[in-house]
Amino acid sequence: ISYDQLIVSAGAKDGVSGGKIVLVGDSIILGLVGEVFDEFSRIISFSSYGREQNLFLEKSGISVIAVGAGNNELKVFLPRDFPAEIGDRAYSITDQPYLVGFVEKIKFSPSSPNKTLKIKQPFNIYNLRSINILK
Repeated sequence: ISYDQLIVSAGAKDGVSGGKIVLVGDSIILGLVGEVFDEFSRIISFSSYGREQNLFLEKSGISVIAVGAGNNELKVFLPRDFPAEIGDRAYSITDQPYLVGFVEKIKFSPSSPNKTLKIKQPFNIYNLRSINILK
């Protein structure tokens, strides 16, 4: 399977359906259920390479589009003067907002009108032992 995806031993027989929210613990969103089979499912992380996801940055309260960069990272491209700081929290745009990650790095050039935020999810997908699939 692709990086930033998981196969879990819960499927249609367990009531799992596609598009459901997948959490690490109670408040950190990992991603969504992609494919569902009888006895297992594929979970696709928000950080899956090339996957676009709407998020909001807590401090500014502004909605942004993040693009999965793999390795538990997402990138956000913004105007250079947009207010953002290292450590800012990014949340999902869902009925109940869940933590997606933290701004870990801000890259920009003085001559460029844009900057790039690197958002890191606060877990290592390869060390997870359990997840929660919301119904």
